[in-house]
Amino acid sequence: MTFMYNKYSIKSLVRAINVLEMINEIDKEFSLSELVKVTGINTNYLFRLLLTLQSKQFIEVDKISGKYRLGIKVFELGQTAIKHQELVNHSRPILEYLSNQSSETSGYSVFMHEFSYVVDCVESDLSVRVINTMGSCFPLHCTAIGKAQIAHLGDNELQLWIKTNKLIKYSLNTIVEPNKLKNELNKIYLQGYAIEAQEFEDGVGGIAAPVVNRDNKIIGSIGISAPMYRLSPERLEDNLIPLVKWAGKELSSKF
Repeated sequence: MTFMYNKYSIKSLVRAINVLEMINEIDKEFSLSELVKVTGINTNYLFRLLLTLQSKQFIEVDKISGKYRLGIKVFELGQTAIKHQELVNHSRPILEYLSNQSSETSGYSVFMHEFSYVVDCVESDLSVRVINTMGSCFPLHCTAIGKAQIAHLGDNELQLWIKTNKLIKYSLNTIVEPNKLKNELNKIYLQGYAIEAQEFEDGVGGIAAPVVNRDNKIIGSIGISAPMYRLSPERLEDNLIPLVKWAGKELSSKF
């Protein structure tokens, strides 16, 4: 790969950007030796460059293979652009309907590696509400938006995810035993929605449904977040579960 410069270029920055673009375009993980081969950059220089990108979370290293891939910071920077893309154009009307019908904060999220990221949201007008912001990230194993997504991973993918990600205990209700989490995720897959009951944060709950494409591959989740005192079993059963399941199916139909 040949890098082009002009007289005003900062060469180290151009090289860093080109490495990021190359990993993004080819969409695979690279070892250091593979990156040296395709970039032509000196091994010692490239290693320092990757360490710098890793320290800023633009690059991360797979815990098993030791190979490099794009980090979460790349995803975060892309949120402003995503806001104007087709994905959010599809989700925004459904999120507004969800929020209007439930009076709660609604959100659409996608996951990358260890977290679920909010890519669009509509905040509740109530004085006591859950506040989510675009680009916020949440753990996958103890939130409704996260569980709804990893419940749709294949068996091998889920096994690898559990093996390579630490199940941190955020509250007394957080599930951290792998087998118990697998049982919970299987239940979520069968019923078509996930419920969060103070598993990540005390006093906060939520419900989310998966968003899948036409091949039934998971691409995100959509749902609502609310104070736990407003999530009674009766309200969930009579109103919120049907509403969120409808939202998941409606958004899935766009893909």
